[in-house]
Amino acid sequence: MKLFSVIIVLAATLALPTHAIDLPKYVAAPYSKELTRWLKAHPQYRLANSVDCECTEEIATVRKGQGGVWKPMPGYEPYFAAADFDGDGVKDFAVVVRPDTGTLPTKIVVFLLDRHGRAKEVVDSNVRESRIDHFALFVAPGEGKRKRLLWGAFASEGEEVQLRGAH
Repeated sequence: MKLFSVIIVLAATLALPTHAIDLPKYVAAPYSKELTRWLKAHPQYRLANSVDCECTEEIATVRKGQGGVWKPMPGYEPYFAAADFDGDGVKDFAVVVRPDTGTLPTKIVVFLLDRHGRAKEVVDSNVRESRIDHFALFVAPGEGKRKRLLWGAFASEGEEVQLRGAH
């Protein structure tokens, strides 16, 4: 009878949902572990996606480029950016996350990585806009190796995301 009880408990445990997180293909392997960890720790949030943006034409323009003005960025995603945001020579990444309910703010979450690809610091910033359609993340030159992370409407200069606490 004990063995039967153990089998029932084991079967019930295996049937529980695991809350698997399917990440889009543009979230490369070096970033997926840290992002999955963050999303599991914050189940009330999900990754923002191009449907949230309502900016199909703008995305297409960025991906194909604008002649000599902007270089093509074929893999551009409006709510994902990867660059060295803290100037340590290691590529970091940022995402935009949306709440499942309307009571929490949309956030930009920046993962500052060490040379092993682990987050040495995670910085988040609330987005002021109540709607994020036609807004996106962009990367701009900064000082030295450091790149600037910008948030703004397409065809605007954007506003630098403040990485409080980041060195």
